[in-house]
This record gives sequence, structure tokens and C-alpha cells, in this order.
Amino acid sequence: MEHFIPDISKEIEQYATETVFKLSRYIFTWREGKQQYGYCTNCHNEFKTKLIHNDKFECPFCKSLCTVKSSGRGRKHLVDDAYFLYYEKSAKNPQAIVARGILAVRDYSGDYRRVKTQYLETARYIFEMGNSIMFTRYGYYSAEKTMKTWEDWQKRAGIFSMFNQTYVQRIRFHRTSYESIKTAIKGTPFQYSTIEEYFNFPTELFFNLYSKYPCIEYLTKLGFQGLIRDKLNGYATYGAINWRGNTLLKVLKLTKKDLKEIKKANIDLDPLTLCLYQISQKDGSNLNFDEITEIAKKLYFTKNFRMILKHTSLRQADKYINQQLKLSKQQREKEKAQKNGHYRHVFYNQSDVARYWLDYYADCQKLQMDITKKNVLFPRDLYKAHQNTIKQVKIHGNKLLDEKVKARSGHINTKYGFTKYGLIIRAAANTKELINEGRSLNHCVGTYADRYAAGKTTIMFIRKKENPDKPYYTVEIVKDTVIQVRGLNNCQPDKKVTKFIEDFKNAKLRTDTQKVAVRIRVPA
Repeated sequence: MEHFIPDISKEIEQYATETVFKLSRYIFTWREGKQQYGYCTNCHNEFKTKLIHNDKFECPFCKSLCTVKSSGRGRKHLVDDAYFLYYEKSAKNPQAIVARGILAVRDYSGDYRRVKTQYLETARYIFEMGNSIMFTRYGYYSAEKTMKTWEDWQKRAGIFSMFNQTYVQRIRFHRTSYESIKTAIKGTPFQYSTIEEYFNFPTELFFNLYSKYPCIEYLTKLGFQGLIRDKLNGYATYGAINWRGNTLLKVLKLTKKDLKEIKKANIDLDPLTLCLYQISQKDGSNLNFDEITEIAKKLYFTKNFRMILKHTSLRQADKYINQQLKLSKQQREKEKAQKNGHYRHVFYNQSDVARYWLDYYADCQKLQMDITKKNVLFPRDLYKAHQNTIKQVKIHGNKLLDEKVKARSGHINTKYGFTKYGLIIRAAANTKELINEGRSLNHCVGTYADRYAAGKTTIMFIRKKENPDKPYYTVEIVKDTVIQVRGLNNCQPDKKVTKFIEDFKNAKLRTDTQKVAVRIRVPA
């Protein structure tokens, strides 16, 4: 705590008044006889007025845009609160900077002529090169009209932004003092951090990242901001970047020739594109950036997809995925022409093929098939090959797995059970149900038994209330997020089921602040 000045400085008070609470300025009116008078809470001047309650009016003295309030109306809940982040130099280490998260309140419910801003620090950050520390304590504005806290400072395991916390989001005003940053970083190793390029991200997250990885400076200056943005957003970086590298080539895992090609392509490099380029150069595919960009757009490459790339090249894998997509399209058109009302599984995009391929690959491993053989890794018809492995895996089921699935189902139904629109959703009760679900709907949910039993994923069934035992749609949930919803032949949900899933998510998966209408994530 020696890094922090204990008092609220005049600079912080000025920032709060002039910036944070700029919209918390009022003109309170009252009458003396037929004449109306107004009082400005910003400059404290009185003047004659002819104003209407809740109108906006510019104070004739301080020129502030104020909200007009009739002093005779109830002001019980007229309390403006704010949370803001203010940066300073460390009082202990001249090479470090600190940030103070401050909860502030202006209470107009009483005597509006004596309103003062009250402050309470609820977060403290220390940023030193190679080390970042965060402390928090819970603070609030009490019924006694004072700022209170019920705990001492607690050191946190990592750095996070208080702006993302629910109780802070409910506060009216949120600000970060960017001017204080410019002053605080002067003369410190953070002076050249290029923070100004990332002001649209939480600054505390940026300084935490920079204290660990100073390579951010030259990555930014060389035009690779896309890599930093994805890292700050928490997106996957696919292991493409060696953040602790001490040279640009080591950071990007490239040769001088590779770097020259990237600069020549003049692209906004992101981690996926960089990863695909690295793989392409390593496995001999030697794809150009137009080809890599096209693969990146298909969105089938995931961390798990690297398992398949252990046995083939990126170029060959992409070619096979496109072949299967074409075959699937031909099969769909053929079956539509037959007008029999029943279609086998079809792939709608490259991501569909890749996911199916990974499931097939996992089955091959369970069945101890020789994945190095070309006809095993690249079956002519992926759909048919996978249907065959599904059947074989079912035979290898065991009682222990069944017991684990049964043990989870009761807890899941308690947590996620839901009924609406004549539909119900419930957990898979045992491995037999999973197998029957996959067989009836003609998809591969039966292979999910291991992950379901281990708690890595949750499989639930949507049923029509009047026919609760007949498979209808299958839902996969991971970490309170609906990953996929599949019906017969892996079809997408209809409008009724989509609405049901949205209501289910609002009721069971989201907090109150998250309950909004969003589109369901269903693979195309």
C-alpha cells in the first residue's frame, strides 16, 4: 500500500467534477410569489428563471448544461453515482504506475445547496514491469448517506476490470482518466507502451499484458495491432505467438523471408492467419495469403483440428473438406429430386465437415484404427464412414460409463429442467438413451457419452410434451453456453424450437443482466 497516496488529490476531485459528474449538474427551481428562481449546483449562483421541470438549460453564469429540477418535487432517489479509474505515479517506485478505482456519489435528496462529492476507493492496481497486482474491497453508499466498506483490502489472484462487474455496471457514470495515464507513464517503462492505440479496451488489462509482454510495443509500431486486440479480447491465439520472445522473429515464429512476405501482403495480421501461415510453411503446403485468408473465413480451424493436421498437410485437409462439402451437396440434391421426404445428413459449410471429421477421428482412436492409412483418415464418404464407427463404438459401451451418466442426470435436471410451448428439455438419463437419440435422429450424439459422463459437456433432449419418449431435438451445453441444437439428420431448429431455446437460456443460463434477445448459436 506504500505505492498509493492515501488521500483523494485535488486533481482527482477536479476530474470528478469536470468530467465524471459533468452530466450531474442541476438547476433547482422554487417560487417566491409569481417569480421563479433557480440555483445551479455547479457554480452555486441564484438567478431569476422561467423553466420547466426536467428540461435542459444552460446556466447563465457557468455555461454548464444542466437538468432542471423543481425543488418541491420528491428527490428521495436523486442520487448520482459513478465508478472511475484514475492513474498516478507510484509513491514508492518511480518506475511503476498505479491505478485507483474510485466509487463516487453525489446525493441531491437532501439540501441541494450543500451537496458534496463523496469518494471511496474499491480497487487498486500496481503495474511494474514483470509484475502486476490488484487489490479490491467492496464499497457502497449506505442508508446513512455515507460511503462504507465491510472488508479490508483483498489481494486478487489476477488482474481484471471492475467495469465488467455487475454492481459497477449498475452505476450511472463510468469513466477512465486517459489524461492521468499520459501523466503517470512519463519517465517509466510504460511511456512507450502504445497504450493510446488501445484506449477502447480496459486500460488496466492492457497494462497488465504489457508488464508481462513488452514486445507489444514493437508489434504495434510494426502494424500488428490485430494480434494485441485478439489477446486483449480473450480470443484464441492458437499458440501462434511467443509473447516472451525477445525479437520480432521469435515472437512471430517466422523467418526473415516469412516476415517479408507478410509485409508485402499488407494485411491486418490476426492470430488465426498467422497460425495458418506457420502451419502452411512447416508442412510444405506453402499457401499464399489469399488462400490462407479463404481458409480463415471458413472458420473450421480449431485447437482440436491440429490432431488431424498431425497426419496430413493443411492444403490436403482443406481440399478434403471441400470435396466432402461438394459430395454432401450432390447427395442433398439427389434426395430432393427423389421427393421421398427423407434426407440423410448433409454438410452445410466447412465447419460442419470439420466437426464431423473430428468426431470420426475420435471414434477411430477409440476403435484403435490405423489413422496413418489414407483410406482411414480420408474416407471417400465421411458421413457413411462415421455412421459405421458410431455403430462400432456403441458395441464398446460399458456399465461404468452408464453409471456415471446416470449419476449426472439428476443434478442436471434439477439445474436445467424447463418446460414451455408444449416442449420439455431434460438430461440424457443413461448411455442407452444417448445411443437411441443418435440412432433415431441420425446424428453422432452417442459418441458424446465419455465427455458427458466426465462433466466436460452436457447433453439434453428436447421432447414434445405429448410424446416425451420420442427423440425430437438434441442440445449440447458447455459452461452454461448452448453449443449446438440438432434435430433429425443434424437439421437446424425450427422457429418454435429456436424460441424455446432462447427462453430456456434466459431462464436457466443467464443472469438478470444478461437476459436479452440474441440469436441462438446453431452451426449452419
